[in-house]
Amino acid sequence: MEATNVARSAFSPGIHILTAADGERLAKDPSGSGQSFGQAIDEMGKRSARAQGLKKPITTWIGFRCSDNRLIVSMGGPTVPHGPPTIRGILRVGSRQLFVRKGPDAPYSQISPLCVLDFYVHESCQRTGDGRRMFDAMLAHEHRQPHQLGYDRPSPKLMAFCAKHYGLRDYIPQSNNFSGRAPISASMTPPLPTPLAQLPLSSANMSADARERYQREAAKRIHARPF
Repeated sequence: MEATNVARSAFSPGIHILTAADGERLAKDPSGSGQSFGQAIDEMGKRSARAQGLKKPITTWIGFRCSDNRLIVSMGGPTVPHGPPTIRGILRVGSRQLFVRKGPDAPYSQISPLCVLDFYVHESCQRTGDGRRMFDAMLAHEHRQPHQLGYDRPSPKLMAFCAKHYGLRDYIPQSNNFSGRAPISASMTPPLPTPLAQLPLSSANMSADARERYQREAAKRIHARPF
């Protein structure tokens, strides 16, 4: 099955980072592209829930528009001549207040990390780099490193993704709950810095300041710990 279609005028192919304000702007689009886009996001949310074995979607268009989260969307071109563009993947992130501990016998402490709430690439688009491109775009936008994030009940696929692309293999399970679900806030072993030239994002998508910042932060990854 093809990736979820969306109205032609909504977005060009590539990675797009949306806020609730963008959602409101799309909702008021007289062309109707916002409604089509919202329906496509709802469908991707349902597919993500099924892939994770969840009873309800984590991501809905109306829910996102009422939040302070960011939604990273991978848009693709039409699959047929003159057809509509497609949504290939979604990544939703937002801050959460969590009580965590560094070990089974350690005391709890309160933190507010940026958390990966939902992450899904359409089955027809997996293993094509969309997930890595979305994740790298999110990290650059949020000024974070993968080991600094919280991961809300990560699926085996997400854990394998983090291990493969970012070297994150060790984590500390947490018993705290939010939104009716049990998250795992990651405290993972950081990877060696990735040379900028090897990043899938082109330099055209990163300012000179962003490139310098990434290089500085990457150099700190070996010693940094989030909690």
